[in-house]
Amino acid sequence: MWESSHTSLPISEEVVRQAIAWRVRLESRGQDGDILRACEQWRQAEPEHELAWQRLCILDATFNKVADSSSELVKNTIISTDNEVKFKGRRQAIKTFGGSALALASVSWLSHEQGLLEPIFTDHSTRADKAHVALADNSQLWLNQHSSVSVEYSDTWRRIDVPRGEIHLSAAKDKRPFEVHSSHGVLTTSQAHFNLREGTDASVIQVDEGEVWIEGLGGYARRVKAGEVMLFNQHESDQLDAEVFDYSAWVNGFLSVRDIPLQQLLGELGRYRSGILRSDPRLAKHLISGVFQLNDHDLILKTLARTLGAELQYRTRFWVQLSLKANA
Repeated sequence: MWESSHTSLPISEEVVRQAIAWRVRLESRGQDGDILRACEQWRQAEPEHELAWQRLCILDATFNKVADSSSELVKNTIISTDNEVKFKGRRQAIKTFGGSALALASVSWLSHEQGLLEPIFTDHSTRADKAHVALADNSQLWLNQHSSVSVEYSDTWRRIDVPRGEIHLSAAKDKRPFEVHSSHGVLTTSQAHFNLREGTDASVIQVDEGEVWIEGLGGYARRVKAGEVMLFNQHESDQLDAEVFDYSAWVNGFLSVRDIPLQQLLGELGRYRSGILRSDPRLAKHLISGVFQLNDHDLILKTLARTLGAELQYRTRFWVQLSLKANA
């Protein structure tokens, strides 16, 4: 919740985001009459909306001189604080309002929560839950937890930008190619079902139906066919064993693995469970196979402990370790 020294009434973070988003639209489109009227309707819809708007105006009055004298610093601070702000379209949006109090206010919230700008600069964003989106061309898009995408269509192409996280795309047949842009390359298809997991150093694509072309930002190109899994970065790609891990299983709420080390499985489970998951070093390399339901993390841990003849040690609710039993 956000509180201002000018009033004791709190405003929810969601309404704060909405207010900032309206400011972005207004400042990027000038005095567009439709945008002005739509913003006015939003302000009048709820007292909390108007209060959030007025607080942004107060910030303008308070920080205007500072922002005018150091707009480049403000812009760079936002970019360096939010590492996900790295695509051209969002950089341009930042330039649009980089010298306003809106930018300074954004820095304040970013200091509390990394990535807070993403819901503003992307079309769809998730946190603790996955999401499904039906796109304009009847393509189906799923976002895993903690993921963000921007979607854009034209008369000649379809495009999705993935600054972070994991998506599964069922691209509908269309004369326009479908491009999915990651930080490591561009995936292009006309019709395919595939999963993309965006990573820091490399990304992984699993193609379930059809075929997808990878064009690495370093210049190489490679085709990925149905049933193949590819690890790729800007400069190279390597085929992975498709039998080891089903990257698309999360769409249906499962983890599906075959002969992977326990420590790796705990790392995958940690993507969906808050806290720390650890194992005794003597168990870490034990190979695990199975299909696990993601809606019950504790059941997965109990099943693993029973299978390994181990026990669960809870230091806190969010710190769990799989350890060998004392008499083992």
